[in-house]
Amino acid sequence: MILDEVIQITNRRVNAIEHVIIPKIENTISYIISELDEGDREDFFRFLIYLSIYLFIFFFFCCCIDLVLNFIKNRLKKIQDKKKREKAAEEKALGLIFYYYFFFFFPICSFFKIRNNFFFQKNS
Repeated sequence: MILDEVIQITNRRVNAIEHVIIPKIENTISYIISELDEGDREDFFRFLIYLSIYLFIFFFFCCCIDLVLNFIKNRLKKIQDKKKREKAAEEKALGLIFYYYFFFFFPICSFFKIRNNFFFQKNS
């Protein structure tokens, strides 16, 4: 009888291990794996969110820099155009001064023999 009792006790223990302990361990393992997978997914999506925010900020600043550079380039172009216009105006004014001096003032001075004029003073 003692052998029969030992066999029954062993059978109960085997049944308890097969039907209770092993399923609990399998459930625990599957829970741990699912939590790790969920953590990996969370980390991955968190990384994607950080990456998208970083890229948004990067491209935003690139666009801002591009706008600023275009503004500066246009401003410099306007300044250069203004300088060209001013230079052309100076050349035109010098041309007019030359024209009036040699075609109006000089003949008049020569005609009246005005030699004491500032333009005709001799260096001594």
